[in-house]
Amino acid sequence: MRTFNYEYESRKDAAKETIIYGMMWLFLAVLISGIPFLKNENNLVYNGISLLFLIIGIRKLIKGIRNLKQLLITHKSEDV
Repeated sequence: MRTFNYEYESRKDAAKETIIYGMMWLFLAVLISGIPFLKNENNLVYNGISLLFLIIGIRKLIKGIRNLKQLLITHKSEDV
């Protein structure tokens, strides 16, 4: 019978949530960058905020992917 590792599952869920959180920031960056096109104006404030959200989103995605990859590698080595 296989036991359920709650600590591993909790860390895996946290890594997945970080990835989803990064996707949310990227989605917001795309939405905000589209505002000037709707108003037919080129406002640097929208572009600056969009760039900031893009950087945050990419950082969160990379962090989540690294955490998930590390968890999967360590969990696989523990099973052997």
